[in-house]
Parts: sequence; structure tokens; C-alpha cells
Amino acid sequence: MARKMSARLLNVVVLFVLVGQVCYAEEVCHPHYCISGRAQCFYNSTCECNNPPYSWGHGDFACYQSNQWAAELKNDPVLTTFNNESVKFHDPCRFLFTSVKLELKQRTGVMIGFCYFNVHAFNRRIKGKIVVDGIEIAAKFELGYQNIKTLSIVTYGQAGNVTLGGTDDIFSDGGHYKHELTHGPVIYSDPAHNIYVKRFYNPDNRQYVFEVENCGFRATFVPYDVELGIRSPFIPGLSLAVNHIYHPQWLQTDKVIALPPSRHGSPTIESIAHHHDLSKEHAAVFRSLTRHVKQNQPEACKICSEFPYYFDKCNSTELTLAFQKCFWILDTPRFIKCISPDYPDTTSYTHLSFFAACIDHFCDDYQRCDDLRGNACHWPQLDHIIYETCQSY
Repeated sequence: MARKMSARLLNVVVLFVLVGQVCYAEEVCHPHYCISGRAQCFYNSTCECNNPPYSWGHGDFACYQSNQWAAELKNDPVLTTFNNESVKFHDPCRFLFTSVKLELKQRTGVMIGFCYFNVHAFNRRIKGKIVVDGIEIAAKFELGYQNIKTLSIVTYGQAGNVTLGGTDDIFSDGGHYKHELTHGPVIYSDPAHNIYVKRFYNPDNRQYVFEVENCGFRATFVPYDVELGIRSPFIPGLSLAVNHIYHPQWLQTDKVIALPPSRHGSPTIESIAHHHDLSKEHAAVFRSLTRHVKQNQPEACKICSEFPYYFDKCNSTELTLAFQKCFWILDTPRFIKCISPDYPDTTSYTHLSFFAACIDHFCDDYQRCDDLRGNACHWPQLDHIIYETCQSY
């Protein structure tokens, strides 16, 4: 009898300990919140995705099912492709994140058409750092060769100041996206064809969500909190999930930044880096800046449209050297704040123009010495460039 009571007491103690190790998803799991409804906090320090059904991901940002491919762009900025390559991504311009064609299915699983999604994203400079500022999605649904619905949406801004816009009945791949579609959670429904396009805000997770379940597509955007910065309990950035049950066909693979799984014949960041003799970090930014993507986002920087001109001057050796010598301009917050101060002009991108001048300097016979010397923000790397290349000019 005593042994039975001891065993029961031990079970109660073990159960109490286990329960005590799990905190509610709404509580801070140091230092971040877990994704409410998809993850739990363990030991007050680790957010783990609820498995099942979410078998992988990061419980403080996004959780995914085993039948999903995902790509992410998180601050301070890290790009993760659908091929699961992760690299720092210091590009403050607009870029094509992904372009994909998916099957449109009935509830029974029978394919009845196709869904197309072109997703652009854009970053911006805030206090010397590059943060994710917005996401644009152009969607098209077709049966046979007949388009039955098109729409385009945009979500951008910082926490507490987010703008929602869109254009109905237009597959506006390049933007702009000016008009609000609806104030409700569903922006389009066609029960006859099982199309339900949802766009809503999840306050528990600070997520702006765009979802089309019967196409296997979901996108979330968490805006950057300017006041809290890295102290924010919500990780800012965007997440894209594509369900491979809907047989994705990856489009525009020569332009997209969130590269598809390599099994589909797409290049990888590693292969691009090898081809151009660049590091993976340099290769990701080089690809983005040379894709000729329209720069029509709010407060767009003109120089973003001009980078292909500068890079076209570079041979392979010059390109490698230019990135090695100049890339620090893009990823050094203190220098960025010096050359592009927040005040009085919060939209200043002088550091981008300076980066372009530095690239041009190495790819055009050191002709930009005056521009480099004329900068008021002295920096060891800059002084070294001037000392090495401008002594005879």
C-alpha cells in the first residue's frame, strides 16, 4: 500500500514538474513571445512548435507543417530561401521575393485550376539598420485558360503605423497598390470554385496574414517596432509557406531572391556565389541589386534602380574585389547613421550612393577618388581604400 501511494505521489510530482516547465504561449518566452496557437514556451526560454501538426520552424517566428516549404526574411536582416539556405541580406531596396504557380483544388482534392502568386518585398533604413518594411502580393486564379479573379495587395510600415492597400481585379505585378480592398477578414470568396482569399490581422502574434488555403499559400508580415527595436518581444519580418501537395511550379527563377528548392533545377545562393567568385552574403545582395526590379515602394531610393549600370562595368575580378572592399558600407550601422543620419531626413540613403561610388571606383579604373575623399565620415576601411588606390590621383 505504501509503495502504491509513493508511486502515485511520484507521478503527481513528475506531472507537476512537467506542467511547470511549460508556460502559456501568450507569456514572454525570454526574450520573445511564442507564436500563439502554433508554439509553446519551455523552461521560460525556448519556443517549440506544436508537433503535430507543426513539425518544424522557429516557435517565436513561424511554424510549418511537414508538407510545407518556407522562406523567411527576418531582421536584422537574414534571408532564408525555400532551399533552406540562410544568409545576411543587407539590401535596402525592393526585390522579387518569389513567383510561384500552384494548383487550385476543390475540397475533395481534385484540381480545377491554377493559382499564381508574385511576391515582392522591400526593406528600408531605420537608425542605421536595414529592416523589412513591407510585402506586396499579386494573385491570379484561373480555370482552364480563363482568369476568374485577380487582385494585388500591399502591407507596409512599422508597428503602430501600418498601411494596408490593394487593387481589385488587377494582377499588378509591379505595383502600385493604392486602394483598400475591404475592411473584413475575407477579401474574396467564390464558394462555387472553393476560392477563399483571406487577409486579416492576428493581434496575438502582431501578424498581418494573407492566406489562400485551397492553393496552399500563406504569407505573414510582422512590422518592425521602432521604439522597442531589439527589445520587442515580437520578431519582425516576413514568412512565406507553400504547400507542396499543390505541386508548386517555380517561376522567374532568374530574378527571385527566395530561391526555390534546388531539386527543381533552380540555382542556389552557393552556386551563384561560386559563379561570381563572391561570398554567399555578397552574392545574395548582388543578385538582388542586378535584377532590374521596379523601385516604386513608398520612399523608394532612386539609386536602387541604377545599380545594374554600375555592376555592368565590372569584370569578374573587379566585381570580387569591389565587394570585398566596399560591402562594409552596407552592413556597418554606425557608418550608415553617420553618412545617412535619421535627422533631418529620415529617408536619406546617402550610404547607398556611396556604396555605388565605391563599386564604380573599383570597376572603372579608380576614377572616384574625389567622391571617396569628399565624404565627411572617416572610417578605417575607407581610409585604407583611399591610401591603396588614390595616391596617384
